[in-house]
Amino acid sequence: MKNNKYLLYRLLMLLFILIGVVACSDDKETIDYTDNSAFPPPVVTITSKTSLDEVEFRKSQTVTGTIESNNGLRDIYVTLLKQTDNGYEEINRNLRVYNPLDNFPSELDFSIDITISQRQTAAIGVFATDIYTKVATQQVIVTSLVGVPEGKATIFDNIEMAPEWESPDNPTQPYIFSFGGVTVGGKVKHVLSLSDVANSTEGSIDFAFANFWRNQTFGLISNRGVGFASADRIGSGTVGRQVDDPWLSGATKNAVFFKIISADLVTSLGLNNFFETTTGDWETYELLDKLNSYVTGTATGDKQLLQRIGASSDNSTTPALQIVDGTYIAIRRQISSTSKYGIIKVVDAVDDTPTLNSSNKILGVTTGLGVSSYYKGPDLAGFDYTGVTKLYGQKCKLKIIIQE
Repeated sequence: MKNNKYLLYRLLMLLFILIGVVACSDDKETIDYTDNSAFPPPVVTITSKTSLDEVEFRKSQTVTGTIESNNGLRDIYVTLLKQTDNGYEEINRNLRVYNPLDNFPSELDFSIDITISQRQTAAIGVFATDIYTKVATQQVIVTSLVGVPEGKATIFDNIEMAPEWESPDNPTQPYIFSFGGVTVGGKVKHVLSLSDVANSTEGSIDFAFANFWRNQTFGLISNRGVGFASADRIGSGTVGRQVDDPWLSGATKNAVFFKIISADLVTSLGLNNFFETTTGDWETYELLDKLNSYVTGTATGDKQLLQRIGASSDNSTTPALQIVDGTYIAIRRQISSTSKYGIIKVVDAVDDTPTLNSSNKILGVTTGLGVSSYYKGPDLAGFDYTGVTKLYGQKCKLKIIIQE
């Protein structure tokens, strides 16, 4: 029916064009269909309430009214509107509800139901378009919404982090992340250096992006390469960053658990579109809450996540690359008995290929002063900058969404 209607509409418009051509060829005056006095736009009259108080969220509202159109109606629909500095604006064209039409009526009584599904709804818009694409609009004002679910999320975009050197004198790398923010010099920061944390006056820290390799006594640990470490595990034996303890001694360190999101779950949750379109509202909160049955780990090993597993060239383990561009990581932030869920999207992973041997394992250091001295920074005399040491200061780019 709809295809037939638009075919008829196109044939009608073609007829008008032919009439105009004939009129011109006969030296007659060209018909101006944009003349609103001769071809006026539709007139919409709403007969239901034009202002609604305490509209219940996610419930249906019925808008009734009449339309007059001298030129013939092409379509009519209602949609949800939000308030902007320039007036009302459609929230999402996919939420439009059309009233079916037979041909191109000049008069119409309508009754259309629409669900108030968007938290920012400030009005219901009624739009009527005639065959000359002239549009008439009316609004039903929504003064307040009730029953809106609690919960929202914070979105951190364009986050860059990098592993800090070993026991640096002046640490500057964007090494630590805080979801709640840490006050440094009167300003709240989320991406922090060790120096920032040491000089902070308020807040707590959540995780680090570290270079796993060895501990403070130069003993090799089983893990190797860049990865994420929960704040309360930075100085642990499996992370090996005891050299950070003096900088972090005054900080409140939260627990964060990590788990890579499977390809199937990425698809079922629609994460690619979610990360492009989400606004951090209650729907974002509810989607993240679905991770409560996914990121359930409680072991210390769940508090760290490496880009490569089994990657140490000093071990006989089989290496596997598990974090690449576009990887999604589920996280659970645990403070006492309260859990908040979120997702880290690795937009740009660290390129660690210059550190690998022919077996795709990350090389260690066997020569130079760095065997038994700290790599405090780049270009130190007598230090061999090879293998794993090339990862210090290498940035990854992230986008993070977490429940508030």
